[in-house]
Amino acid sequence: MHARNPWPAALRPTGLWLLALLISLAGHALWLGLLRLGASAAPVTPVSAASLRIVTVSAARPAAAPATAQPAPLPPPAAARVPRTEPVTHAPALPENLAPTPALPSPGWAPQAVLPDPQRFRYRLVQPGQQGQAELLWERDGERYRLLLQRQVEGRELPEWQSEGRVGAGGLEPQRFEVRRHGRLRQALALQPPVQDRLSWLLQLAALAQARDPQRPLPPLSIELVGWRGGVQRWVFEPVDEEPEEAGRADGPPRPLLHLRGQHPADARYRIDVWLDPTRGHMPRRWVQRFDEELRTELQLLDFES
Repeated sequence: MHARNPWPAALRPTGLWLLALLISLAGHALWLGLLRLGASAAPVTPVSAASLRIVTVSAARPAAAPATAQPAPLPPPAAARVPRTEPVTHAPALPENLAPTPALPSPGWAPQAVLPDPQRFRYRLVQPGQQGQAELLWERDGERYRLLLQRQVEGRELPEWQSEGRVGAGGLEPQRFEVRRHGRLRQALALQPPVQDRLSWLLQLAALAQARDPQRPLPPLSIELVGWRGGVQRWVFEPVDEEPEEAGRADGPPRPLLHLRGQHPADARYRIDVWLDPTRGHMPRRWVQRFDEELRTELQLLDFES
């Protein structure tokens, strides 16, 4: 006898596969129907290639940190004008940043100064440990004058000094003093009478000595001298009580010289000795500067030409 199959004929294995296929088809049909419903609810507008734009957006660069602001340069200081109460017609133009030195009262003894004729002098220059030469040029044109001192030691040029101004009844009236080195201006001073600069005092001393009364003893000679920093000091030159030196024989026989000595009004250690030649308008034949008895500068006449 054969055993009985418990599965109905419709549910046997072949029928089960067919049933699964039908269920799958029905599910797909249902899914497609839902898609059609969604499409009818939200229609999609077609996009043509002609209306399509591609916009390239570059990433924004971070802003650069602002550069540190450099401070603006300070404007140059305003130039101070030089007050002139009595301008001189032929006076040289002065830079606006030069301040005039203060004028001091004239000394009690002020004779009519007598200036020597224009000349050129050549000196032997001696400084501690070195020697050289110096040339002093004295020029005069009517009421105008010019003094120029050029020096060199051991083949090296020293700063050049120049004094310019007027010639008045009392002697030299410097208006401008210059210091130049290798042609470049290093210092300039504007002055008012009766102040003398670092060069003019020498000829002013000669002019005062030339104007003396030879029948009377020479009184002390007062010079208002400007310093390197603009201050004014009164130097008094007195005759020295000693035998006068004699001039060299280069330009003639020996003759007596007038020896004057001046001391710094605030420091007696600093002094200047000057030997003037009465036969040459009291032009300086020699002058020596010392500090605390030590030589600083000496100039001694070698020759000259008128």
